[in-house]
Amino acid sequence: MPRARLGLLLALALSACGHSAEAPPSLLLLTLDTTNPEALGCYGGPRGLTPNLDRLAREGVLFEDARTVAPLTLPAHASLLTGLYPVRHTLRRNGETRLASEARTLAELAQEHGYLSAAFVAAVVLAPEFGLDQGFAHYDAPPTPENVEEHLLASRGADEIVARAVSWLDQHEPAQPFFLWLHLYDPHFPHDPAPEFLARAQGDPYLGEVAAMDAAIGTLLERLERDGRLANTLVVAAADHGEGRGRHGEETHGAFVFDSTLRIPLLARLPLCARAGERVRAPVSQVDV
Repeated sequence: MPRARLGLLLALALSACGHSAEAPPSLLLLTLDTTNPEALGCYGGPRGLTPNLDRLAREGVLFEDARTVAPLTLPAHASLLTGLYPVRHTLRRNGETRLASEARTLAELAQEHGYLSAAFVAAVVLAPEFGLDQGFAHYDAPPTPENVEEHLLASRGADEIVARAVSWLDQHEPAQPFFLWLHLYDPHFPHDPAPEFLARAQGDPYLGEVAAMDAAIGTLLERLERDGRLANTLVVAAADHGEGRGRHGEETHGAFVFDSTLRIPLLARLPLCARAGERVRAPVSQVDV
């Protein structure tokens, strides 16, 4: 089966939009840490749990057979931002090495085309010291704790990440095209969702965190819509990897390479909702973005 080249698909879509829009389209990248496809309603998950991600699927393209290049946060994100496999970008594990200097990132491409750029990441595992800030004019990450044992788990909630991103957007004119990356970490262990989201998930802490993340995404989408930015924004939502949740004897991720942690959700809402409702069956991964 031929691979679906998402990068080419998006390039064609952006080119087509450029003829009809007064300004070049903006890009919003949402990375959903540790999110299984089956946690989302649009992938057959619980109805009503993820209305905002389901909206992206309804108004955009859903990739049915998307997989990660590695069930670990740092290497997967590096592949997403560079289009390279871990053997090329050199980030194979969390917290050990820095992105290869010769790697070219999406942020650098956006910068070359005159885009504003900013990243708001939720976890220290994506701290600037690992190189993913390359090309971003603004890169906001949690401070690195002094306690080594807490280092890779230090994180921020999706509501805080969205609030920081909205504050950044408020500092710029709506007409200015942007590349904005938000990393949302809520579904990652440990799970302690607010009672509202735990109830919505019928007592499942993991799904409660997914619901909390989705609600924060909704806040951001509403703001972009109110400002008139959403119509001309390409929104891509992709997980870095899934979660074992007890399958194959793995509660979390990173130890094995079964579909339980390799399969990921991948959604692309094009400007003006072009290709709304389309589903792509061909296999894709983060390198295809």
